[in-house]
Amino acid sequence: MEVVRDFTIQEGRQIKFKRNESCRVKANEEVKCPWVAYASKDHEETSWQLKTFSNEHVCLMMTKNRTANKKWLAQNLVKKLRKYPNLKHCEAATYFKWKCDLDLNKFSLTRGLTDAKNAVYGNAAAQYDRLRDYGETLLKRFKVCILHQIEHSHRYHQIYL
Repeated sequence: MEVVRDFTIQEGRQIKFKRNESCRVKANEEVKCPWVAYASKDHEETSWQLKTFSNEHVCLMMTKNRTANKKWLAQNLVKKLRKYPNLKHCEAATYFKWKCDLDLNKFSLTRGLTDAKNAVYGNAAAQYDRLRDYGETLLKRFKVCILHQIEHSHRYHQIYL
């Protein structure tokens, strides 16, 4: 399904997924157009197989695409963020305009960029939450290790190893 989504975003078409069953999906355009893609899972249920594909269009290309959601944007921005760590919002918008001819909403681009930054750099709050687990692992692993912490506080000010 992701391959069909990538293809239609690059082609500038607005698609709609209709799930027939858990193992079959039909994708067609929201406007009246003969373009259709019908896919089903293979017998091992590890991948999708395209059964029917009609690439005829009578509709116009679109620069605004609702299938380019924040999850899709984040997946495409991860590589770019690793290469350019100080990627700005306007640079990401220019990148998608050049690559896919997309005019993106600034809010969805901001959400996608935030998710991509969390995927690349990690989430500081989630890392902080795992600090107690790290301390317990140290105590369990090294019997000589002494871990001093304040018991009545839920937040660490300092941790001594």
